Amino acid sequence: MLGHEITHVANGDMVTLTLIQGVLNTFVIFLSRVVGFLVDRLLLKNERGYGPGYWVATIVAQLVLGLLAAMIVAWFSRWREFARRRRRQPGGREKMILPSTG
Repeated sequence: MLGHEITHVANGDMVTLTLIQGVLNTFVIFLSRVVGFLVDRLLLKNERGYGPGYWVATIVAQLVLGLLAAMIVAWFSRWREFARRRRRQPGGREKMILPSTG
């Protein structure tokens, strides 16, 4: 198992996933603040400063968008793992799944 994890490091998986997570986190923060601003200004009609609507909407948007970003990172991680295994092992997905379920 340790050799498997070292292979991830050698193939650059850790760097790639770190960069993807960082980019997605940037989008999460930016988009959540845009959502908070729109909720505060358009829905709650706050004209000066940031009201409670901005902060609540920002926190909720960060939670929702952060969950979506985590799902994207998890999907990409699994995609890379299975793509590497497909290149090495003939026989399709079924033969890959059996050893991991036992």
